[in-house]
Amino acid sequence: MPPTRVKRRTFLQAALSQLAWVPLLPHVGCGESSPTAKPGTVVTAYFSLADLAAARQIGGRFLETEAPGASLAEVYQLLGPTIELIERHDSDAEALAALRTAVQADFADRAVLMMDGWTLSRTELHVCALCLAVS
Repeated sequence: MPPTRVKRRTFLQAALSQLAWVPLLPHVGCGESSPTAKPGTVVTAYFSLADLAAARQIGGRFLETEAPGASLAEVYQLLGPTIELIERHDSDAEALAALRTAVQADFADRAVLMMDGWTLSRTELHVCALCLAVS
């Protein structure tokens, strides 16, 4: 499979968009200790390492589509329900199970979007977007 070519402008936009996430890091549990599940850990565990780059790319496309030019507060409002779903659990394993259940419910309720040729649930797209906030 040949390498994917990315336009310079697209690459720069994606790279610079990463900086906008810095203020959101405390909300996704990066670098803090807490008795609850940490969204930063859970969202990266949701995907295999091989899929993490693709998840970030899809998350970026989702935010470009659903929240173009959104402020950090607007992005947090959009992703807040998924962050709260994760944080209401005592362990990462429980939170991962809850995410998988939410994804199944999304498909049952037809809460899905087409993104880059994939049919993904809203919860999956939120998880992809949250992957942008963690390294």
